[in-house]
Amino acid sequence: MTTNRPAPSEVLKVLEKSDCTTIDVLKCSDLSSIYRQNDPKLMQFLLDPKHIKDIYDILMRTGARSDHKRIMSLYQTNNTSLHRVFADSIPLTEYAFSPLVKNDDHSAYAAGTISRILSRALDSWPDEIYDVFHLSNNLYKIVIDNIDKSVVYTTISGIVSEANLIYELMWYLFKALAGPAFNEHAPRCCYLSKDIPDLKPLDNDRKILNAINLLKQFFALNKPILEDFAEYVLNYIGSIFESPSSNKKLFHQYFELAKSAGYNEKLHQIAIEKVKEAAKNGSINSPIVVSCVSYLEICARQMDEITAESLIATLLDRNTNQFTLLSVVIIAKNVMIESSSWIGSFKDTMKNIIRCTWNHFNDNLLLLSILLDLTNSLHLDDLNSSEYAANLKEWNRPELVLYTADSEQQFNAEYKFPETSYDINQMNKLRWGNPY
Repeated sequence: MTTNRPAPSEVLKVLEKSDCTTIDVLKCSDLSSIYRQNDPKLMQFLLDPKHIKDIYDILMRTGARSDHKRIMSLYQTNNTSLHRVFADSIPLTEYAFSPLVKNDDHSAYAAGTISRILSRALDSWPDEIYDVFHLSNNLYKIVIDNIDKSVVYTTISGIVSEANLIYELMWYLFKALAGPAFNEHAPRCCYLSKDIPDLKPLDNDRKILNAINLLKQFFALNKPILEDFAEYVLNYIGSIFESPSSNKKLFHQYFELAKSAGYNEKLHQIAIEKVKEAAKNGSINSPIVVSCVSYLEICARQMDEITAESLIATLLDRNTNQFTLLSVVIIAKNVMIESSSWIGSFKDTMKNIIRCTWNHFNDNLLLLSILLDLTNSLHLDDLNSSEYAANLKEWNRPELVLYTADSEQQFNAEYKFPETSYDINQMNKLRWGNPY
């Protein structure tokens, strides 16, 4: 009687050879299957530091998709032993990151593959990988020096929610952004971070922009104990606007970062002055003004009455774009949150601003929609006009279509408030730019 015995493993047969190489093992057809079974002999071979480096070398030196696919077949199983290298070994992790410092196509392809491996390892061992980065003298520098490369930026963007690792990385990234003149102690979130004396400042616009975007993403998460870190960032941004040598092309990006980091009195005043200046020279739709007005959304509760009224009156204009107009509604709502003694007076002035703006720009349907939203948001009722009340009623209807060819039009954009319902001279005094 014949017994059917399983065929001997191709991998295990190769491992019996004294001159067995890493590429010999990788070429075996049953490699993934035996690796998935966590075979002791195979694991001893693959986890040897020399053979791990061989795997990384193959990724770096060949652009053949078949070779990358063969290696990735190991990393895509439920056996995560090879991933664990990033949590256990500083030298091997630094070696894995070496493709980042090269600019050839093979290295870029390898970096993309290794970034996917690292992302999975972070899911399993975030604290251990933080320790590897924290204790290494090179890993943070390698990442920051190459932050302009899409594979690095995308990988970091995908792990911003990782607590320990990202706190320290964001701190070093900010230090590289701020340059050698910034020498404050690390914030509470990474208080024990060591100094990196040879950390290079970011030396091109792409690195700076990517750093700003990552910091913006980081602060937008509203993680705890970031107040002192945010204060560093906000004070630095304030210094950017005071320096005549600063790159003005990125000013609007810095204000977007400031909005994520929080309120700062100096930036509040800078934003107001930027809007005033733009209103007077007709550049109200420039990116810096759009970002300034967006930042002022979080400053509204600290505004005085005249500033709030002038800002809103100035921006409610046919030349203002949609994004800025939407910010105006948010600013007005946030002003109302503050229970100041002048809120009643503010509401009365807002009614007059809406009446005046409606009359002068009633051919601009976008602006009219903003005025109706303001009326609703500030609970200004009907502005003592039955015709406007009818428009407001139509605007608040749940149907998307206000009227059809078979129905009478109820929304009257041509309606105008009596000119006696507001003081045009007073309205013009409020506006920082061109009068009505």
